[in-house]
Amino acid sequence: MTAGSPERRIIVGILMDMDRGTFMSEAIASGVRCAPADINRSFITREVKGVTERRITIDYIIDSVARTKTSRQDSMIRSVLRMAVYELVFEDGIPQHAAVNEAVELVKRSKHRELSGFVNGVLRNINRNRDGFTSSFYKKTEIIYSIPKWIFERWKIEFGFNEAENMAKASLAERKLTARVNTRLTDMVALTEMLDSSGTEVVPLSENKNAFVLSGVSDLTSLSAFREGFFYVSDLSSQAVVDSAGIKPGDEILDICAAPGGKSVTAAILTGDKGKVVSCDLTPRKVLLIEENIKRLKLTNVEALLNDAKVLKNDFIERFDIVLADLPCSGLGTIAHKPDVKYRVKESDIAGLAAAQREILGTAARYVKMGGRLVFSTCTVDLTENRKNAEWFLESHPDYELIASEQRFITESYDGFFYAVFRKRDL
Repeated sequence: MTAGSPERRIIVGILMDMDRGTFMSEAIASGVRCAPADINRSFITREVKGVTERRITIDYIIDSVARTKTSRQDSMIRSVLRMAVYELVFEDGIPQHAAVNEAVELVKRSKHRELSGFVNGVLRNINRNRDGFTSSFYKKTEIIYSIPKWIFERWKIEFGFNEAENMAKASLAERKLTARVNTRLTDMVALTEMLDSSGTEVVPLSENKNAFVLSGVSDLTSLSAFREGFFYVSDLSSQAVVDSAGIKPGDEILDICAAPGGKSVTAAILTGDKGKVVSCDLTPRKVLLIEENIKRLKLTNVEALLNDAKVLKNDFIERFDIVLADLPCSGLGTIAHKPDVKYRVKESDIAGLAAAQREILGTAARYVKMGGRLVFSTCTVDLTENRKNAEWFLESHPDYELIASEQRFITESYDGFFYAVFRKRDL
């Protein structure tokens, strides 16, 4: 990278956009949308994600040496410093002088050029004490693992210190891209040969014969196998939830909060041509995401609908063999690949989210046939949103029985998630 490299200008712009409240994924997409074709997109994505997941640690390091603390800095200066400190402390592949010089050069070329000396001094001070910062300058768990204190304390109370620390540590581990074969169009053997020929490595996963880890590609759309719908990206937690439903060929399935449609797709493949999936979400933009997935994967047994999951839909009553209710939640189980979530969610949000889940579950329960199943799932690890709501459901719906449930914690392979499978019985 040369001084003032366009990649770093884009990274700083993305971080400033996130300072204004934009989601990380949207900020990255917007930041690279109009970039030159030869821009290093994987470098940009890696840096932005790294800065975001390590932000608490990075800010602690900056505040240890800077006269003006990060909370009072201009967004541009704060973003430049965060990027440079991430490179100095956490990125082994970038020369230290390059990290400092790039940051200073960016400030010199901005309207804040008079602060280039401040940035230079802060970064050189941090670089001189680099080994100290990584070994003994910070001791608190929330700073070491860059996790908001309220999250760690809540996990510690609910699951114990060891599990809380394990999850915090795992949330910083590099995540592998997992996917699933579209068995309506191909099989694992043929897909592996196709991807191998394009230089993409496929590693099948023992826990699911149709799932695999994908590596060696930075842009999925560059792969003809992806464009033609032979596979789709699906994290292991999502796959485990759908597999827990016990879907049979010919089942009619409702996915009540479906976007972007990964669970609907898996369900459609499992139920086959004689079955059907009705895939719903609340906004036109989300329904469009579902439709794009359906079209790319060439699935003819999925119908995407605009629907408010809280409002009873009369023509859905007692219609479905299986209802998938993957409900809005805090999302704290996903912080390994969506690190901005841990800064967006507040502890005060939890009670409201749990109440909204109960409202949707009450409606979804009306849609299940006698003998059918309701699968309640979330992508969090919070007891209020998970186990306590499953207990509430059983207490308030005596016509249902629990037949399976699982709480997965955040690991290096899995997101944190919960599911409970309820069967509707004849009283």
